[in-house]
Amino acid sequence: MQESVSNKNIIKAAYFMIMVGLIIFSSCTYWDTSSFRYLIPEGYEGMIVISWDQENGVAIHKDGDYEVYRIPPNGLLRTNVRARSLNIIEEQFYSYSQATGKQVRLKIIDPSISKDTIESKNEFYKVGLLSGGHEGLNNMIFFITRDKNSKFMDETYCRHYYSKHEDELYQNLK
Repeated sequence: MQESVSNKNIIKAAYFMIMVGLIIFSSCTYWDTSSFRYLIPEGYEGMIVISWDQENGVAIHKDGDYEVYRIPPNGLLRTNVRARSLNIIEEQFYSYSQATGKQVRLKIIDPSISKDTIESKNEFYKVGLLSGGHEGLNNMIFFITRDKNSKFMDETYCRHYYSKHEDELYQNLK
């Protein structure tokens, strides 16, 4: 009888440890996820790089649950925010007018999962999501375009383009 009680206690303790482990794991996962809002210059198409952990980088502000990333006209954003996991909960894309500051919500089409075509001026294709590092820099890299026939629609080309321009890109980020 005593052995049965002991086994029940072991099972209860194991169950308790599993539950505690799941709670800790899920809370860590929750805190390591982010919702991003990208503000992209009106009319910009091409490579976008967000470089984290930059000593002289700009601070990112929060708008509700969203971290807001204002991409400069050259597509290269240096931020002092710590590097992020690419476990993104939600992304929002807006264009902004440099002259007026007006923002317009963009519809982003992922050509790898959707065959939709662009039907309005506020629609863009987003291609690739790379996480790159170079000489200790942590980056998120993707490409946006309105042209379905753009070379950037090919993820292999995107990787090649990034590799080809990597040194020039990181000179601009230092």
